[in-house]
Amino acid sequence: MGGTSVSSSELANPGDTLALRVDAAASEGVYLVEAELGGSTIELVRGSSGFEGIFDLSGLPYGPHHLTVRVYDLLGDGVTAERTVLRYAPPTIRLANPRPNSVVSGRPRIQVQCIGAAPYDCEYACAELRSQRRYVGSGCGVRPEGAPPGLLQFGSTR
Repeated sequence: MGGTSVSSSELANPGDTLALRVDAAASEGVYLVEAELGGSTIELVRGSSGFEGIFDLSGLPYGPHHLTVRVYDLLGDGVTAERTVLRYAPPTIRLANPRPNSVVSGRPRIQVQCIGAAPYDCEYACAELRSQRRYVGSGCGVRPEGAPPGLLQFGSTR
């Protein structure tokens, strides 16, 4: 039987879908290519550049998950490839000041927090606030070179 390949031994995915492409070949012809992730199995369909399918990751918790790809030839023989899929949460942006639903006047100091989740961190973030009628303020924050990971806070330029 030919072979299967998945581009990386660890596939990092911060989103809610995983697009999978598998190259498979067999001298007897490929009968079926399927993939299993988090208890869900999908059949991959032949596309222009291999066998392709999409997993919905929205129900999977963040963290590592086991991906198994199986390829069967027309005689029923099969090969298996296994990889780890890493699903991570994107950073969270939070308005720290003014507090949500508070009444403000003038040009209040605006403070924004960016909270990263491993392996991602907030290296750079910008925010702009506007009311329904006017510009309120904006600001950007950059983590200094060599600073430890963690909370990134910055305030507005008035």
